[in-house]
Amino acid sequence: MTDEVLNTLVVLGHRLLLVEVGGGFETHLCEATSDSAARAALDTRRALPDSLAEALERGGDDDRLDALLDRLLDTAWKPTTLCGRAWDEMAAGEAGTFRRWQEVELTPTCRSCLRVVDTWFPRSGSLPGIGVLVSVIGEKVEAFGSAWVTGVPGEFLEDLRKAIRKHLRQKGWRSQTMVGSGVLHVMSADALQAIEPTVRATWIDQAIRRMGVVEQPTDDEAIVDRPRLGVAWQTWVLDE
Repeated sequence: MTDEVLNTLVVLGHRLLLVEVGGGFETHLCEATSDSAARAALDTRRALPDSLAEALERGGDDDRLDALLDRLLDTAWKPTTLCGRAWDEMAAGEAGTFRRWQEVELTPTCRSCLRVVDTWFPRSGSLPGIGVLVSVIGEKVEAFGSAWVTGVPGEFLEDLRKAIRKHLRQKGWRSQTMVGSGVLHVMSADALQAIEPTVRATWIDQAIRRMGVVEQPTDDEAIVDRPRLGVAWQTWVLDE
């Protein structure tokens, strides 16, 4: 999930929005569509969120805010979730909450939605969410060249390794997986080489600084966020 505005996932070419459904605590998924019945990520029947309305008022003709609002109000999403329920609004994502009662929700938890997603993947296990987990790992490898997964039960380890390698191979990348100290590591030299060289160099420099080989940067120096490579099995896969 790298979208700075919308709380989305991309799974095998399917663009999915994490959404809230009234009367429940689960986070659901709905799919992008160009159909005439499509709706916006925000509920257009409600007033704009206070934080967004205030920002627009302060910003005046700020093009960035206008672009943000356009994306939130773009009618690009199916009106029902993957499990067939009408939904209220987009769940709060990495950009933060926009309604007072919200909490940040970065993972789908509706078993029925996850089962639908799993049908898009080659069989890699029987638990809802494995297909989404493979896609999330693929996104991290694409962004950073590697990733790791913690907490994988032994009976699903080999199936998960095969599914990850196949997923990356379909993107045109060779990859390797290895297990050490209970952690599944995924590496792709092809994906790493595709990353902007200056970004790679900055990561290496900061790793050296963290090890204490050279002095830490001063407050005035720019610091690139350390890549978040880790994924937890239990975050994405729901036990029966």
